[in-house]
Parts: sequence; C-alpha cells; structure tokens
Amino acid sequence: MALVCMLVMMSIVGGMLQGAVLARRQLHEQRDLRQAEAILEAGADRAFLRLEKDPLYAGETMMFSAEEIVGSGRAEVSIEVVPAASDEPKHLRVVVEYPTGQVHSIRKTRRFPVEAKKL
Repeated sequence: MALVCMLVMMSIVGGMLQGAVLARRQLHEQRDLRQAEAILEAGADRAFLRLEKDPLYAGETMMFSAEEIVGSGRAEVSIEVVPAASDEPKHLRVVVEYPTGQVHSIRKTRRFPVEAKKL
C-alpha cells in the first residue's frame, strides 16, 4: 500500500515539475518575443533617421551583444531599403533574429512604407 501511495505522489510531483518547466520555457519565449519586437522597432527607427540624413542609404546589418541590449543573447538586425516598383512603393524591410544561433531563436520580419513626407 505504501508503494502505491509513493507511486501516486511521485507521479503528482512529476506532473507539477513538468508544468513548472513548461511555464518557465513559455515565459522565456514571451520575453524573447517582446525583446525581438523592441529591437525590430529600434532598427526601423534607425533606418528612418539614416534615410533622412542620406537619401542613398541602402541598408545595413548590425550585430548586438547581449550586454548591449540587456538581453539573454546576441541579436542580428538586417535593414534593407527596397526601391519602389511598379506594383509597390518604396519600403524598409527589417529582419531581426534574437537570440542568434539558438535552437529557439525568434526571427521577425516587418515592412515599413517610406513616405516622402517622412523624409
């Protein structure tokens, strides 16, 4: 009887531990997602400022260490100024990967229209 009780208790504790590990992993993923969004927005802001100063700015790729962005890993931001085509206006394409080189890296891409009045 004691063995059965111990088995039941072990399975309950195991389930609780598994739930705690899963919750921690989800919390870290949400934190990394918010950080990736913030880095992406900062990259877009930088690109718009660079375009104001230099209309010939074509983009760049930047690497940030974890210490520079107060994060859990390195980040890579790629900015590309996509010229206007017949079917779409000029826009910025910003891609961020955070944390880089990890199994669970987050990669976000966003397009920002470049309006003449902003420049």
